[in-house]
Amino acid sequence: MPGFTTAASAITALTASTTETATANGAALGVVSGASALLFILDVTAAATDVDDTLDVTIESSWDGGTTFFDVASFTQVLGNGGAIRHGEKVQTQTAVAGFDLSTGLAAGATRDCWGNVFRAVWTIVDPGAGAASFTFSVHLVQM
Repeated sequence: MPGFTTAASAITALTASTTETATANGAALGVVSGASALLFILDVTAAATDVDDTLDVTIESSWDGGTTFFDVASFTQVLGNGGAIRHGEKVQTQTAVAGFDLSTGLAAGATRDCWGNVFRAVWTIVDPGAGAASFTFSVHLVQM
C-alpha cells in the first residue's frame, strides 16, 4: 500500500483530480505517524449542471490497515450548479473526543479528532433527474 515515507511528505493526494459520475471509494493510503493535525481539502473544479445533482465526500480512516473504516471528516455537500469550490476539514490529536458509535456517519461539515493508520476518500453522487451528473474533484491530505 502506498503511503508517506518521511515527515517531508506534507501534502498527499488521496484522490487525484478525476471526473466521477457514480458513488465510489477511493484507494486506501497509509499515513506517517507523528502528525499533530491533518487538513483534508476537497477541490471541486467542475460541477454537474443541475441544482439537484449532489456530491457528498467523506474521509474515512482505519485502525486495522484497511479492513474496518470509520468517518473522520465530512465535507459540506456540493450542489450541481455550484461551480468550482474548495472545502477544508481539519482533525487534530490531543483533543478530547467524546465516545461515539463507529458505525454512524458524520453530518456535513463535522469531524472526529481521531484517526487510524490508513485513510481514503468516499464519495456519493446523486442525480435525481434523467441527466448524467458529473463532478471533477480532487482530495488532498496535508500533514501539520
